[in-house]
Amino acid sequence: MNGATVGLMLIVAGMAAAVGMLGFRAIIARAEQWNLIDRPSGRKNHARPTPTAGGLAFWPAMVALPAGVVLSLALLSEAGRLPALLQEPIAGLHGGNAGADFAHARIVLVAIAATGLMLLGLWDDLRGIAWPLRLTAETIAAVVTVLVGFSFRHLPGLSNEPPTVGLLLDGLSVLWIVGLVNSLNMLDNMDGLAAGVGLIIALALIGCGWAWSPTVVPWWTFFACALAGALAAFLLFNKPPAQLFMGDTGSYPVGYLLAVFGLTLPAYGSVDAQRTVLGLLCLFAVPLYDTASVVVLRLRAGTSPFQPDHRHLSHRLAALGLGSGGAVAAIVLLAGVGAAPALVMPFAPSWGTAAAIAVLSSFALALPLGELAAHRARRKCRSR
Repeated sequence: MNGATVGLMLIVAGMAAAVGMLGFRAIIARAEQWNLIDRPSGRKNHARPTPTAGGLAFWPAMVALPAGVVLSLALLSEAGRLPALLQEPIAGLHGGNAGADFAHARIVLVAIAATGLMLLGLWDDLRGIAWPLRLTAETIAAVVTVLVGFSFRHLPGLSNEPPTVGLLLDGLSVLWIVGLVNSLNMLDNMDGLAAGVGLIIALALIGCGWAWSPTVVPWWTFFACALAGALAAFLLFNKPPAQLFMGDTGSYPVGYLLAVFGLTLPAYGSVDAQRTVLGLLCLFAVPLYDTASVVVLRLRAGTSPFQPDHRHLSHRLAALGLGSGGAVAAIVLLAGVGAAPALVMPFAPSWGTAAAIAVLSSFALALPLGELAAHRARRKCRSR
């Protein structure tokens, strides 16, 4: 990846941030008129009515803009009019392992699916949607995405597996997409949390796109740059006390895009399947852990996994004494720590593998045990 390509990525990120800023200001100014107001209720932390559906401004910034850039680069490349400085790295738009080759229709499909999920989220923000209908719509989007080639079946070394293995990997890919769409949505429960974690993951994915495939530029890195720019701009409005919430309108497409980037990352890299899976789990450790732990706690309490409550990791950390701001900072830091092993996989395979196992073990064992110990210690202090 040369300087011209990096410069183009920075331009895309800057343009996305600028477009997002204009959109966020417009939503705040027209929120009352458009009925985009999230009013306080028993389970919500904010104290005053706050404009929501900030995800409306994400669409031009993180979907339309990068789709236009990627398609324009591809058309220029095909016409032989791409500047010389971009020709070699941008060739990566047409390359990759099985299933990763560039196709205009697949990029358009990603943009359409992200748009559909944004509209689904807007409907949810305005009217509310029963979880079976919401889950069905998300599953349809995920199935279509997998059918056009975004699947774990394209992990390195798995292209010659039997058809049954391929179908199993496709099923896991659908679960991956639906799971992360809902994970980002569930993570959006405190000011700056979902946007902060999403920004860390987007930046880490960009870094992995370079580290895992240093000679070419995967098409999705332009989308990731736009997403990072939009999320960075949004944080200016979402920092406590928030002037604007992303709402389901934003969390659904953000979760979808991050999930698709994760599925596409391995197809351009030279990292083997085992370390690829470890790296992806590390990159998405925070949203996956939050969702898994919340579902377990809700089931133990005898409530529906889809019933909103205050059992999220952020709420649990805040209750242990960190407060809302401390909990958000801690979780964003955890997201950064989790991403580190994935970034070093190509350079230090044995070290990266060991670090990934340590990170995942911490989320699976050390973090819940630490929460439990802190909770018991706090309860004991209160009883004295």
